[in-house]
Amino acid sequence: IPAPRHVILEDWVDHLDERWEGGRRSVALEMIGPVLDTPGHVFVQGPGAVYIIPAAAFDSPAEKQAFATNLEEMADKWASTLDGSDD
Repeated sequence: IPAPRHVILEDWVDHLDERWEGGRRSVALEMIGPVLDTPGHVFVQGPGAVYIIPAAAFDSPAEKQAFATNLEEMADKWASTLDGSDD
């Protein structure tokens, strides 16, 4: 079972950048799957991993919801650009 770890997750225009003590990973937004916003967490499906972001990482529930909505919209946009369905 994976253990929780303290990370810094940065939301860029075209990718998520995750940094932790001793490591770093960038995930292109087109590789992001569904984003689920729940009262306690935001769940983000990435390639081979699920990001679980606690609500406490956000200043407010509205900020959490905006992050989740924007991330899913941007991921869909990047994926449609790559598969040509953005016409």
